[in-house]
Amino acid sequence: MPQIVKMKNTTLGFCLLLGMLTCVLADSVSAQSNRKLKRRGDAAFQQQNYYGAAKWYAAVLYDSPLVTVSPGLVYPFQPSRHTGPRKLSSTVRNELQFKLAESYRLYGHYRDALPQYEQYLASQDTRYPLARLWYAESLLANNQPEKASVAFKSFLQQYKTADEMTQKAKQGLANCEFVISQQKQKPAALITKLTALSSTDGSNFGLEKIPDGSFLFTSSRHELQGKQKEKVYPVRLYAADLKTGTTAIYTGIPGKINMGASSMSADGLRLYFTGWKEDPASPQPQYQLYITTRTTLADKWSEPVALGANINVKGYRSKQPFLTRDGRFLLFASDRPGGYGKYDIWMVDLQDGKPYGEAHNLGNAVNTSADEASPFYDAVAKQLFLSSAGRVGMGGMDVYAVSGDISRNEWKEAVNLGAPVNSVKDDLYYRKNNTSDTAYLSSDRASACCMEVFSAVALPRMDSMPTPELVKKAAPVRPDTLVAVKDVQKQLMDSISAVTVDRLHVNYRFASARIRRVDHPQLAQVIVQLTKNPALNLLVASFTDCIGSRSANEILSRKRSAAVKAYLVAKGIAASRINIDFFGEKHLIVPCKEGSSYDMLSQMANRRSDLIVTTEKNPKWTPTGKELDLAPINQGLAVVPGENKKDNTTEKQSGVQNDKVAAAQKLNQPVQGNTKQSDAVSGNIKPAVSKDVFTGSGYRKSVTNTANAKAASGNIKKADLASAKTMMNRKSARDSVARPMAQVMKTPNTVGYAAGKDSMQKMKITSLLDFTPRVKKTSLIEQMTSRTPKRSFEVLTTSDSVKVELYDNGVFDADSVSVIYNKELVIYKQLLQTNKPITFYVKLSADIRRNEMIFFAENLGLTPPNSALMIITDGERKRTEINVSSDLEHNSVIYFIKVKK
Repeated sequence: MPQIVKMKNTTLGFCLLLGMLTCVLADSVSAQSNRKLKRRGDAAFQQQNYYGAAKWYAAVLYDSPLVTVSPGLVYPFQPSRHTGPRKLSSTVRNELQFKLAESYRLYGHYRDALPQYEQYLASQDTRYPLARLWYAESLLANNQPEKASVAFKSFLQQYKTADEMTQKAKQGLANCEFVISQQKQKPAALITKLTALSSTDGSNFGLEKIPDGSFLFTSSRHELQGKQKEKVYPVRLYAADLKTGTTAIYTGIPGKINMGASSMSADGLRLYFTGWKEDPASPQPQYQLYITTRTTLADKWSEPVALGANINVKGYRSKQPFLTRDGRFLLFASDRPGGYGKYDIWMVDLQDGKPYGEAHNLGNAVNTSADEASPFYDAVAKQLFLSSAGRVGMGGMDVYAVSGDISRNEWKEAVNLGAPVNSVKDDLYYRKNNTSDTAYLSSDRASACCMEVFSAVALPRMDSMPTPELVKKAAPVRPDTLVAVKDVQKQLMDSISAVTVDRLHVNYRFASARIRRVDHPQLAQVIVQLTKNPALNLLVASFTDCIGSRSANEILSRKRSAAVKAYLVAKGIAASRINIDFFGEKHLIVPCKEGSSYDMLSQMANRRSDLIVTTEKNPKWTPTGKELDLAPINQGLAVVPGENKKDNTTEKQSGVQNDKVAAAQKLNQPVQGNTKQSDAVSGNIKPAVSKDVFTGSGYRKSVTNTANAKAASGNIKKADLASAKTMMNRKSARDSVARPMAQVMKTPNTVGYAAGKDSMQKMKITSLLDFTPRVKKTSLIEQMTSRTPKRSFEVLTTSDSVKVELYDNGVFDADSVSVIYNKELVIYKQLLQTNKPITFYVKLSADIRRNEMIFFAENLGLTPPNSALMIITDGERKRTEINVSSDLEHNSVIYFIKVKK
């Protein structure tokens, strides 16, 4: 027995010794691993590979995997796999914290840099005195100018050396004051992201119009190469048609070099661009300017050739060419010797498209000791536009205008274009067409990492607007026409990019393009104005409701515009003065939903042609502010809540006015017969929402009143009225409004959560999935998923299925949403409520790529953005709450990840 005990003690001692030795070896291996990862991070940082450096530093600090394991994420590290960070000394941890923050900042990820700087500064480590300066810069880049101002002042109090960093802090402080002042100004332009050019990853920038009327831009979106479908990110030129929203790689240029930031000659025969080849030995791309030519527009482009040494200086970089319209000068940015520091704007003379003579620096009126980039010269206005980081501005690269004579290289003081053209992030590649008030620029303001293309439409100054003569007729007028008659300057705020003299519209019966007799007075009013004033032109833009396929609706809207044009031409109006456009089912005035709840009568408000009388030669359609997807809040206009204004207009109006009454009653908004258009545009009209508006009785009352009004006016045929009454009597049109799916789709096979019990039964999801509603139009899902993801969430669960509940987040404000799960609609145009959830169930797959849920905003409600509280409950009774929000350009995305128990 003692021997056995001794054997046990011996075994136990050996095990303890072995365990201690294992721990020591593990610590030693861990320490060696940490040092190895840190060295790799330091090496990447020295080579200016800040993305790679962030990856290595994060691996040491947070034990983050070095390989991306989740699709769609662009950050160089993923959440930690362990419960706590690696064991590091405070000295090493503080050093890595600062270096990780620096890597993020220098890579442009200010959002990720900010918490790292905060953690480092909280440690009281004093080895990096510039940390507070970069912290302040990160605050400003995250649009926190007040906090950034405090941080800049704190840095200046502690940092006593009079050097360039002190000057940088002073400029940063001035930038904060400039941003704060700009935030108090009325917007001088309307900024809109061009979603047609967006991609799921990579940057999109440098949009420029070319002679054939289309556009070129640069993109680094991913491509799949090889049998293994490896994801690569080449930089290429893309062609874009902004009218149709289509993009494609710009083909026909031979060679295998990265191409970007191009400028084409006015005759379309020469193309200058920034080119470079991948060089693993070089930490930064070696940019050079290239040229490719063709003899005629039908010929292929020649092999690109690098420009001479007078532009591409060996050992230095040149990029971002701009060719003046007359072909005499080529502007570009370069860090070549002889400048004022970093990248400067240079210019070289051209002869027959070829540079000759030495390049000239544009001088200190244009260039600073910091970076200048993306030049553009407007020959008509004699203004040079460029981006600069060396002047007081919003932060980052701002767009400036410099007046001067390019032929003499003489320039005046640079002027910051201010907000909203500039942002606290980088803003570059400003381009403007001489014949339009629309400019284009590229910015990372809406992204954590990447550039996107935006349009900037100038808002006219109210004190300098022309007041063209208006023709008044005794024909019935609608509220929006009344605005144009009474106050032209307010109407111009609505029109935005065109000098609108009058704005009317005609409506159509279902699936028809025939002009109704009741709309003849409106067309007669247009004819009188065009006949009296030869300087006026007309834009006809037509729309449909939501019934039918997308292609069929586009064809129908096109026929409606053509019908209006044919009518006017037959009355003696020259066809050259009539511009037509068509948008199909886009830009609805009242909500439209396929199915039994569709109301043919009230949808006449959507079946319309806008008639815009204008002094513009080539006008483009602009919103009235009443479109559901183009509300003023989404277009960068200030919205100030205000009191409702009562409608004092008489009821003796046309049948189209009664359409507006129906639409307003359905939305529970008062009809603003004599309210100024400027109030509608600025958001001063605050609709009153009744609790009954979304109930069955409220909906029935709205449609009944509409039908009665139509019958009284005598402008609707009896057949139309009978059709409307038939639609009203359908019970599903009343019961399906804002009804949760769990109540609509009850089944005896469904096993839910047992109320009042401690344990929870697992859900039987298979039968529930069979009740997922299916839409008739597959194109609808494509439109929904084309929006840019705004934010993504990851939900971990061990269950095979989950229950999802959606509530209106906060106060009820008429938000309606759709939910797409794995490219299929689960919820379609349902109303969010605060007291009753939208409930549905989804089945999960072990493949993360098949567990994607998209939260899609159908409207913005009364208080943008469209936000919801999403409560997710799995079969193990684990409850997760997520605040999701979306707008009319972005979706929120939720990924469900199944993990083992």
